[in-house]
Parts: sequence; C-alpha cells; structure tokens
Amino acid sequence: MVGGPIAVGFHLHGVDRLLLDARTLAKIFNGRITRWNDPAIARLNKGVTLPSTPIRTFHRADSSGTTDNFTAYLGATAPGDWPYPHSKEWTAKGGRGHAHDPYGLDRHRRAVPGGRQCDRRLPRDRRRQDRRDRQ
Repeated sequence: MVGGPIAVGFHLHGVDRLLLDARTLAKIFNGRITRWNDPAIARLNKGVTLPSTPIRTFHRADSSGTTDNFTAYLGATAPGDWPYPHSKEWTAKGGRGHAHDPYGLDRHRRAVPGGRQCDRRLPRDRRRQDRRDRQ
C-alpha cells in the first residue's frame, strides 16, 4: 500500500481558506455547482464573502494515478453526486483537461480567476511560493 495526499487548490481573490466537503467537491467537479457563491459552498463557509465568479475546474489531461485516487474518493464519499467509476482518465463532464503534470495544472489554476484544480500535493518549495503569491 502506498499513501499520498491529494490537494484541491483554488485561486479566488480575497478568499484565503475554504471548507469543501466531499459532496460539494463532487458537484463542483461534475459541473453541477458552477459559481463560488453557490448556497452549498456558502453554507460550509459562514462569514466568508464569496463572489459570483464562475468556477473553472482543471484536471490532468493524461492518465494519472492521482486522478484514479481522487475519483475513487469522490465515488466512495459522495456516490449520489459522483456517478462515474474511478479511473486514471477523467470521465466526468466537468472541467478542462490541461497539462500532464501537477506544475502545469498549478499554472493554469493561478492564471484563471476562480480556478480550481485537483492533483497530488505540490512539493514544499511550491507551497511556500503559493503562500507568498497570495500575500
């Protein structure tokens, strides 16, 4: 058995932290929640001012073990909201496939207001850079 964390990053001006449960993530990545101020997101983040910015999701364009793990997680924790089988290829209708590595996904997420990505945890030096970019 091998374990590895998966991070879901976002780029949303004025918002530093968000709480998202599995059902909400499944709806976001399935294209059923399309705006940051959706009531499901607002309910989980009381006191946070959420803009009506469209959510733009990104995922790996190639076959990825991380995609397999993330889709397995969504299927196990939110089966009513994630109707797809787990797979190394992205099969959901939501999102756009970009890049063939986590750094490429990170660049797309940072470049697009409202961007959101799913991929494995970025190395420590990239997390430090991400914190500096938000300041």
